[in-house]
Amino acid sequence: EGMVRGLMTQGLPAWAASMGFAFSCRMALYEPLRESVAAVTGSSPPTTAFWAGLCTGAITNAAACPFFNVKALQQSQSSKIPTGSFFSELVAVTKKAGIAGHYRGVSALFARGGAISAGQLTGYDAAKRAVRSNGLTEGLHTHVGCSLFAAGCAAVLSLPPDIILNRYQ
Repeated sequence: EGMVRGLMTQGLPAWAASMGFAFSCRMALYEPLRESVAAVTGSSPPTTAFWAGLCTGAITNAAACPFFNVKALQQSQSSKIPTGSFFSELVAVTKKAGIAGHYRGVSALFARGGAISAGQLTGYDAAKRAVRSNGLTEGLHTHVGCSLFAAGCAAVLSLPPDIILNRYQ
């Protein structure tokens, strides 16, 4: 079946819906939450970015769980067996398992989303603070470096819930 046809094509619309929904909602919620916490505490240390990222990532990934489950369902089927459309699969899950069926694996997705967001946003925030405190100039190289550091932090923090999610979903 191959990687593209067998894995990537199956469930692509559901994956785009789940990640698009989760990421856009997370970015819409993150800044106001971080600023609210900073206003209450009077400061904005990296822990503020960690908790704001953890909360917004967990909540938005949990909300995107129905889309993620359709993606997993479609990818698990052989490419030789045609899957239904994204919307027809949502309806099929509802008929088979009810609304609760859409939230199978939500605890692992909740933990994974929180860990990814907390790692990414804290990593970027900490790296930018280090750049500024050392008097380095900001530019493309700074943003790329901070982003790579943030991606590494997100990967390390999300590994345990990601393993659980992929094994038990």
